[in-house]
Amino acid sequence: MDKSSPLTGPPTSSQEGSKPGPKRNIRFLKANYIKELSFLGQAEDPLDIKKCYIDLHRLQAREELAVRQAEADAERIGVGVT
Repeated sequence: MDKSSPLTGPPTSSQEGSKPGPKRNIRFLKANYIKELSFLGQAEDPLDIKKCYIDLHRLQAREELAVRQAEADAERIGVGVT
């Protein structure tokens, strides 16, 4: 909690040092609304790499399409301008 502000949230990196830590969900709220605090346990990581699947072929196809579109848009710059 920052004593200069009525808002509370997780500690900042300056308070924890510069070491990377676990992922967190961050919410800020006015400290005077807090009446009690309970630890609910560790939440499951929604972006767990072991459970995520990325179709690299589809991703590469989207990249190629975006590059072709950007090249076509760049060729049209200045066309019809006098």
